[in-house]
Amino acid sequence: MAFCSSCGSQVDQDTRFCHKCGRPVAGGAPLAQAPPAQPAGTPQVYAGQAAAVYARPPQRYGGFWIRFVAYIVDGLIIGIPMSVIVGIVIGVFGAGSLATLSSLPKNPDPEQVQAQFVPLFIAFLGAYALFIAGSIVISWLYFAMMESSERQATFGKAIFNMRVTDANGSRLSFAHASGRFFAKIINSMTCGIGWIMAGFTDKKQGLHDLIAGTVVTRTL
Repeated sequence: MAFCSSCGSQVDQDTRFCHKCGRPVAGGAPLAQAPPAQPAGTPQVYAGQAAAVYARPPQRYGGFWIRFVAYIVDGLIIGIPMSVIVGIVIGVFGAGSLATLSSLPKNPDPEQVQAQFVPLFIAFLGAYALFIAGSIVISWLYFAMMESSERQATFGKAIFNMRVTDANGSRLSFAHASGRFFAKIINSMTCGIGWIMAGFTDKKQGLHDLIAGTVVTRTL
């Protein structure tokens, strides 16, 4: 056995370099090439790790058409219960209108007709406005809560193995996901061009994604 003259570690006599400090050992057997000595604290990267890094497939993004289909799925999830509510409202006001018509005489006075139908019409407009506001709130909560959850996707996106992240691939906060949802309003002002942008931008980002700084990735 021999000892390293630099660090004092015990080494084999036929060892060319110290296994601890990497410095040459006097009298050791020659090797074809000496491994470079690395400073303390330098991370070691092995061939297997490097191969795994370089073998990692490129990031895939959700394009326009697959996101369009996912949006239809989400629309059905939100729209079916809302349609039931609409049907109930129409049925209630339809029954009220029929009751009003049946209560009128055969030759009703115009003022009498106005007095009967104007309150009913105003109530219908109020119910419609409440429905629109409720639809926006329900859609906002659905998209923002789902895309900021651990799933990072709505049910429609999850079916196609998509998720919504920020530009660094991190999970969105509820506020960030809310900003992304309301940025879609601007898409509606562009005659749909904001949505179509997801088909030809580098990272398949729609206008609302560019505004919010988000991307839709695919895991498969």
